[in-house]
Amino acid sequence: MSAPSPSQDPLAQLMVEHRAFRDRTRSFSEAVGRYEALVGTVPLDAELVAEFSTFLADDVDRRHGAKEEEGLFPALARHVPSDGGPVGMLLQEHEELRGFQRALAQAAGRLTSDAEDPETQRTVLRSAGEVHQLLDLHIDKEETVLFPMAREILSPGDLASVAEAFLAVDERMGPVTLSQAGGGGSQLPPFCAAGRARRDRAERA
Repeated sequence: MSAPSPSQDPLAQLMVEHRAFRDRTRSFSEAVGRYEALVGTVPLDAELVAEFSTFLADDVDRRHGAKEEEGLFPALARHVPSDGGPVGMLLQEHEELRGFQRALAQAAGRLTSDAEDPETQRTVLRSAGEVHQLLDLHIDKEETVLFPMAREILSPGDLASVAEAFLAVDERMGPVTLSQAGGGGSQLPPFCAAGRARRDRAERA
């Protein structure tokens, strides 16, 4: 039997999104890193920083993060304690990422009025590097520890519930696109189609 596609498997969907997010954060970190030797002497594009901040807020947090916090993590918490375990640690990292997103959003606002301000530029450089490193490690923990554990302990019914939670987030926010995540414009596999089909079958039963 072939492995389920990302549109049928909630964990596979998260991994597809992870790849796009890694590409986007690496690209942003490299782009602003070119300013390191030029801090305070050339303008830093406020729109570039604002767009990345919006990407973190909307795609990484309110969409992807919500799928984990409203779907996957509660399902796991019914089997393993969330406090002090991998889920608790990952939730803490979600909060750290939100802090960096807020710092970047504020920096973008300051750059609008003074694009050469050295302190603001340093904030962007520091936050970009921290986001890239933190998100990279965060994804590694999920894909090497959390997701294998989820496959071991979650039943098909649990995974179906996770899928329904993903569907709710996608319908609320709209599915993430690779163009938003910096990957070239094709849409990431949403859970909408698979989840909606299951829900329709259940309603007809």
